[in-house]
Amino acid sequence: MHWSSLHRFWLFDDPRSYGARTILHGLAQGLREHGKTVRVFPLDPTDPNATTTMRNDLLAFHSDAVFLANHPLHLFLNQIGLNSLESECLIWIFDDPSMMGGESFDQGETVLVSDPAFIEAVRQRGGTKVHFLPVAAAALAPLPATEPIIPVSYVGATLALPQFRAQLRPPLRDYLDCVIAAKRADPSLSFEKILTTTPLSSTQRVKLSGPLAYYLYTEANRLSRLDFLQALADEAFHLYGNPAWRDEIVGSALEPCFRGPIEPLHAYPALIQQCAVNINLRSLQGFRAPTHRDFLVPALGSFLLSTPRHGAPMHPHLQESFALSRFPWSPEAVSPGDLAEKTRHYLAHPKERQDWIHSAREMIGRDHLYVHRLAQLAEQLDSPELNRM
Repeated sequence: MHWSSLHRFWLFDDPRSYGARTILHGLAQGLREHGKTVRVFPLDPTDPNATTTMRNDLLAFHSDAVFLANHPLHLFLNQIGLNSLESECLIWIFDDPSMMGGESFDQGETVLVSDPAFIEAVRQRGGTKVHFLPVAAAALAPLPATEPIIPVSYVGATLALPQFRAQLRPPLRDYLDCVIAAKRADPSLSFEKILTTTPLSSTQRVKLSGPLAYYLYTEANRLSRLDFLQALADEAFHLYGNPAWRDEIVGSALEPCFRGPIEPLHAYPALIQQCAVNINLRSLQGFRAPTHRDFLVPALGSFLLSTPRHGAPMHPHLQESFALSRFPWSPEAVSPGDLAEKTRHYLAHPKERQDWIHSAREMIGRDHLYVHRLAQLAEQLDSPELNRM
């Protein structure tokens, strides 16, 4: 596959997706800036003929390449009723593939991982053409014209898996609760290491499968987010997310803070610009590369306060290849109490917020827009040995 031979790109926009959806919209903008012809099919999940319409749209466009998110091509083709596709396929992975099913990647697919931590899992699922490509910002937006009107906000989903938990025998359930507690206490520990160093008994060890890893991660992430957010709960804090939050926070100090879901493409960026301190609770998946929020918030001219990164240090070559050694990481809070304290500090010191915003925007505008990422992707595709994992 050579970048210069790819002229027509097809993507689809699924309104049920949030993070991937906004990234793919930025990608489409970057492709157009590279002179590519781009078709973004607007999927309507309420349409009973949606898959047929999408298949017809794809075939009529005659793409040179399709860009998909997170899952192998054959899953997508099965959904729309096709056996094969003549165009090239690029799949961008935004979450740990070891927790997202076991379907194999085809050797003809080009798999782009947004974090180096995903490389091994892609290879275990059959991926052979694997490249690291971090996400980016679509563009630098004009700075907000007015002062923030919302002191603090967080936007994110919560998820519980009660059916999985109900299937566990009480001794195993109690043991896994201890594993989850260990992960929350030290997010740098992998579940594999916790299960190995603290077995169920002297004669019993629990093997980490994909479904179990997903359960452990989901529970640890859910409870960790609650810990941090409860430290912020007062009338100044706004919490947005999926309806599952209602059951999580009923009767707690967070309940009056909940504002419900927020539309990701327009309402969410507007909220970011209206907010003095945007909270970033990093996933316990252990990402090493910046995620979408790390780019989006400063690109919109707003301030970000994050929980720590827990992944292993990235290889210096990868950092240099994508200018990540100079990435403007936001200030970090290591505990719920620290998050509350730092939030109060930055609310009281707007100049410190503005200094970080100015520095971060300058670096993102120079090195971290989608137009830059696609130039880096082009270099990798035209030089297969470059940054191949």
